[in-house]
Amino acid sequence: MSAAFANDGALDRAASIYQDHLDCVSDLLFVGNIEECINYFALPLLIRTRTGETLIETRQDMLNDTRQHSESLNGHGVTNYIRLVKQARQLSETLIEGWHETYVLRDATSILPSYQSHMFLRDTGDGVWKVIEAEHELENLRFPLGSVKSKPGSFAETWQGTQGDIRVAHSNAEPLYRAFLDVLNKHQNAANFDGWSSQFQYPLEAHYDATDRVFNEPADMRAFFDAMLDLPIGEKGGVHRAITSADFISADRICGYHETTFEGSDAPAFGPVKSRMILTLTEGRWKCSSVTNSLSSDDAPPEAEFKPSSHLPTMSEIQKRMNKP
Repeated sequence: MSAAFANDGALDRAASIYQDHLDCVSDLLFVGNIEECINYFALPLLIRTRTGETLIETRQDMLNDTRQHSESLNGHGVTNYIRLVKQARQLSETLIEGWHETYVLRDATSILPSYQSHMFLRDTGDGVWKVIEAEHELENLRFPLGSVKSKPGSFAETWQGTQGDIRVAHSNAEPLYRAFLDVLNKHQNAANFDGWSSQFQYPLEAHYDATDRVFNEPADMRAFFDAMLDLPIGEKGGVHRAITSADFISADRICGYHETTFEGSDAPAFGPVKSRMILTLTEGRWKCSSVTNSLSSDDAPPEAEFKPSSHLPTMSEIQKRMNKP
């Protein structure tokens, strides 16, 4: 345990757990034990900086990013990588919110101005507390370390407010995501465009196997909706969305995965199509603010005639091809 916790009686349980997590991950990063280090992070993981955010979805992406971080520390001759808890609070038995400050030193010289971070940790049930969301007072998360710029105060206004967190009452996002999919199915099977399109938040980002577009208003989605109605479903068929998984990636967002199949009277008419939706809680309602489908086409939407694809691009892949920060 860190020397900062020699007098453990002066610290509450949340701060102790949070600091223990920081110390463990820092030590593993420093010695380059990447495989063990990433076990302390949940997937999907939302990371936010001053200039944007990244959703890490796969273990391989987590390995790559963490390895870059570790190699950068050693490559710049860092002798002290210190992260100290500033404040932490227990939101529930399985959820802790905390803030900490990071110091990156080579002997007594600061390589990077200190910066603060805000993280949520969840007890996964096996005694391991994992990061489920993080934001850092940084310009970006690019490596090597010399490219990283700290921006103290970036989230000062956001961090001042005390916000309710739906994850206190709902530890499992799957029932909410499943209920959302059921509503989509109901409206789609009833050919109710208004009801179906009202489940989305505009402008809506839509991504496919290799293309991307933005729907600015419901009318922009009409051609896509009509194309689904034109599939040879038959009287006894219909659209079916089967949930794969869903997780909270912030207090007001869910990242969910499912497969969509258009069932014919006797056999599947189209699909399955792998999908990922980001749901955002807007004025008390969950709406889809981003959707990705494993569909490919030789043409650009909306004129495209889509075909199922085996590839569902990750949000990291999409950011790179769209040249987002």
